[in-house]
Amino acid sequence: MLMEIEAKYRVNADLIPQRITSLDLHPYSVRPEKHERHQDFLLDTADRAITGAGYALRIRAAGKRRILTLKGPPLGGGEFHHREEDEADLEAESPGPKMQRTVSRARWPEPIKGKVAELIGEEPVRPLFSNDIDRVTWTVERAGQEVAELAYDVGAITANGKSDRVNELEVELKGDGEMADLRDVDERLRALLPIEPEPRTKLARGLALLPRQRPDPGRRDLHELGKRTIETALRKYQKREQDAREGEDPEGVHDVRVAVRRLRSALALLEGAPGFDPDVLRRWRRQLKRLAAALGAVRDLDVQLGRLSLYLASHPEFVSGLEPVRSRMLREREKARDAMLAALDANKTRETLRALQDFATGEAHRGEDGEAALVRHFAGGAVWRRYEDALRYERLLPTEAAPTLHELRIACKRLRYALEMFTRAFGPGAEPLIATLVATQDCLGAHQDCAVARGYLEETTADAKDTPALVAYNEALVAEQSELRAQFWRLWTHLSGRAFRRDLAALIAAL
Repeated sequence: MLMEIEAKYRVNADLIPQRITSLDLHPYSVRPEKHERHQDFLLDTADRAITGAGYALRIRAAGKRRILTLKGPPLGGGEFHHREEDEADLEAESPGPKMQRTVSRARWPEPIKGKVAELIGEEPVRPLFSNDIDRVTWTVERAGQEVAELAYDVGAITANGKSDRVNELEVELKGDGEMADLRDVDERLRALLPIEPEPRTKLARGLALLPRQRPDPGRRDLHELGKRTIETALRKYQKREQDAREGEDPEGVHDVRVAVRRLRSALALLEGAPGFDPDVLRRWRRQLKRLAAALGAVRDLDVQLGRLSLYLASHPEFVSGLEPVRSRMLREREKARDAMLAALDANKTRETLRALQDFATGEAHRGEDGEAALVRHFAGGAVWRRYEDALRYERLLPTEAAPTLHELRIACKRLRYALEMFTRAFGPGAEPLIATLVATQDCLGAHQDCAVARGYLEETTADAKDTPALVAYNEALVAEQSELRAQFWRLWTHLSGRAFRRDLAALIAAL
């Protein structure tokens, strides 16, 4: 997924493209690119689950091309728009109604297809509204290198029998562009053209034309949500299992490990939820424990070997001195892979995965009164309890001991998975909280990787401990841990602070 970074402006007077072509933006030059007419169809479920989570799903018809785009929730604030974006061409159309062909998800390309499934499962999507746009684009260059693209859009957004005129200019970072370039071009454009910042996206403007129908997010079926969460994790497991077995792509093991962790995390979360059998869920979770440990052992050694390879690439003089450490890791990895393959093939693993598949595709549970448990009946307390589990480390943290930080990382991961499970109900307000947890988890994970690497050095034979190579690598690891702890404290100040608590409480209160 790429990052889209752009500035948007309302054009407050008539503006002809030739005026933009002739702009003097020195040291930047403007090169005319092309003229295009396109029609965008914004897609969502009947209850607007995609836009409700802050995402935008679009099919663009431009000539004979059909382009599928998924944009993530807006990141941060300020004068510029930041959001992640995936884009892919759809296959050539076949006979049939135009939008029926393009809305069918069966042949959508990955990763967009998978990410949409994570948001809405198999629920159908349909057009919410359309944009009809005439667009002229220019390439912005600095010293002959592309740094941005200018786009002038004229047209209309149409929805619910209403329309909103579009007359706006966009400048988006491209190629070798940096934020300094975007700020400089922004300043020059505002000085030379009749424009002013436009905080609203076309998505927001289109949604404003629709009836004010906002389903109550807390009324989502908890049992259906649990089934969809498990089904998504199983689908990821099945997609990457063969890659993990073959071992050529280390990320295959990582992806399968993450899928198993998400399965076990979802099962643990739902053990206390109404409408679920806690004994059955607990049994499934325990039956996957061996597999999780086996995958983790291989993944941890892949990380250690990758870390050591990066170090040796910049310190080739230590290759021979660190070869005993590397050889030991490779031997342990072979043993760990044998254990992982055995765990993947174990009857208990296969039986548990089949049981989980049956659960994920079975009928929804209903209580004695025929009513389903809702998200609001459970999610708030479950998420807040996991936040409290992380906050309890406040009294232990001054020690900065690696085991304590590792345990805190696990607590943050559990909170993150819980938030992600209920993201669709919480809406886009959950994204900044999840981003903080991901950053904290990554920081503490890297710190733990350093601790494990130092453990390998400690276990090296006594007569080799003082060799220059081992001493230098250990010093590099110690220095990295020190930097990571400083980074962690900045993240922890926010994670444990009043603003994070307030924002998390607001999400829960809105259920």
